[in-house]
Amino acid sequence: MPVEITEQNFKEKVVDASMNVPILVDFWADWCGPCKMLSPVLEKLERDYGGNFILAKVDTESNQQLAMMFRISSIPDVRLVKEGKVVDGFVGALPEKDIKAFLDKHVEPPQSAGGDIAKLAQSNPLEALKKIKESTEEIENKPKLLWTIFSNHLMKTKKIEELTQIISEIDEEDPSFGNQRRIMLKFLETEKDKGIENLKKLNSSANEKTKVLDEYLAIVENSKYSERGEKKEFLLACFYFLSPDDEVLFEYRRKLSSLIF
Repeated sequence: MPVEITEQNFKEKVVDASMNVPILVDFWADWCGPCKMLSPVLEKLERDYGGNFILAKVDTESNQQLAMMFRISSIPDVRLVKEGKVVDGFVGALPEKDIKAFLDKHVEPPQSAGGDIAKLAQSNPLEALKKIKESTEEIENKPKLLWTIFSNHLMKTKKIEELTQIISEIDEEDPSFGNQRRIMLKFLETEKDKGIENLKKLNSSANEKTKVLDEYLAIVENSKYSERGEKKEFLLACFYFLSPDDEVLFEYRRKLSSLIF
């Protein structure tokens, strides 16, 4: 939220505060059309930068002494104050991309939405999913993030509805995760609670892990050769939850290949 600046609180809210964080001071007036265009852009950027600068607003009609001190001749006039000094500024309602370029010369850039969500996906998968849905930015590696959210939440819950909701957020046409989406939806629909428990066992003891893999390998082995391509999919679902360098994964891939080819 922008801080309203007056002649009385200017020293505290701008000069003193700028010793800790850059203060972007927006000189404006109610009658100024361009000011009203610029204001929501500045407020959005303050949110996007996540506390890396503070937006302060000065109504030049109510604070004429401040306007004179900064030699404001036309508005909107924006000044950046760091460590008690004006270091840069611009005049007029610039486009958002130009203001971002201005800010990035002096202010720590915002962490990407994807970076924030990637951290959250580990500790609170459902909150991470909420952030993805609410984000107005393009999120880098979104399908991978959704898969991480899904796999982490699966280890915390038995709620098939929630897991189905998460995995369904991945685009079915995605070249990297679309097939995993399809297989996991089928796995959850067919195996239900038992399937979730089996996937969790893949992170337990070596004995439990091989029991689960043997169960799904047996389904392939006991099916007709012509059906094995389809029957292998539940074993593939298990493979998704094994570490890429797990020797057990290599072993069961070899066993599966011997049944398919």
